[in-house]
Amino acid sequence: MIIKRLGVEHLGFKVLALIITLILWITVISQKEMMTTQKVSVQFLVPTEYKIEGQSELMVEIRVVGPRPILKRFIDKYWPSSLVIPIREPRVGANAIEIPISYFQFPSEIKVLSILPREVVLQIEKAP
Repeated sequence: MIIKRLGVEHLGFKVLALIITLILWITVISQKEMMTTQKVSVQFLVPTEYKIEGQSELMVEIRVVGPRPILKRFIDKYWPSSLVIPIREPRVGANAIEIPISYFQFPSEIKVLSILPREVVLQIEKAP
């Protein structure tokens, strides 16, 4: 009866759960690398004598990895909300445009793992 009032019933299980929780917490906190996926709006620009049929803007997912403090600070302060990619020599019709990693300026400690979609097909026509 006294044991139930003191809340020490199944004390062994409670101590074991506390130890497992502490181990998981320390493991997560002490990870040096962080991986995240962020979205960026990408807009395509063509010379004035051309126009893009349909959408000229899309959302791109970028997966990056890097040291936790640097990556967190970069995402909080410097992550681009949008990116403009000029198409210098478009052709009339379907144009496969690759989204280059070089347009994203990350610190050297941050590595780009993937960009999705990596390539976009734009329908370009002559402007009236």
